[in-house]
Amino acid sequence: MKLNPNIALSESGFLFHASTGDSYTVNPTGLHILQLIRQERSIQEIEETLTETYDLGELQAKEDVHDYLQYLRQLKIVIDE
Repeated sequence: MKLNPNIALSESGFLFHASTGDSYTVNPTGLHILQLIRQERSIQEIEETLTETYDLGELQAKEDVHDYLQYLRQLKIVIDE
């Protein structure tokens, strides 16, 4: 999984999809996840980071990451390699 190369992501959470012209604003947690994806972290590493950073339970972190990644895939913001 990686960030679509047609995606521009700002430090403030503004996301622009050059292929579609769509733009989005993500919250700080969403931005953190996208930055971890950009750093080529595994899904498990992302879940662990959320658990530690946001004081989430493991199950909650897994569900949140799964749901968010599914949404990002639908929008073609992240792609599978």
